[in-house]
Amino acid sequence: MYRLKEVESKLQYEEQRLKETKQKLKDLEAQRIKERETQIIAERDEQKAKEEELRLKDQQQKNKEREEWAIKKQQAAEEEEQKLREEELKLKEAEQQRKLEAKIEEEKRNKEEKEKLREWERKFDEEHKIKEEELIRKFYKNHEINKTNISEEETNNNNEEKN
Repeated sequence: MYRLKEVESKLQYEEQRLKETKQKLKDLEAQRIKERETQIIAERDEQKAKEEELRLKDQQQKNKEREEWAIKKQQAAEEEEQKLREEELKLKEAEQQRKLEAKIEEEKRNKEEKEKLREWERKFDEEHKIKEEELIRKFYKNHEINKTNISEEETNNNNEEKN
């Protein structure tokens, strides 16, 4: 019986050890499964973080491209506006030049008209002077003739009186 008890005790001990080993195996398997799940969760989180990082980088790239496009569009608009201002300035300058040329032409015509008027006045004055001188000569000539006629008449009258 002692042997039987010993064997039984050994068997119980072995069963206990077997239970403990099974429990350890279960615990290890549970721990391994938990670690695997933790690893999978960590890998998923890492994958999500990478995806989020890629999405953010993609979004940043898109934003950067939009900004560059907006800047280019702004620059193009500013260049177009500058061209329009330059065109407008050229048109204003051309208009001012035309006005200046028209004013110069008008002044030239006015000057020519004044010169023609002065020339006409000079000729008129000259002709008038000649006519005045001629009238004065005629007047004096007629006056001389009248004097001579009067003198002759007086002489004739005197002669007649004497006769």
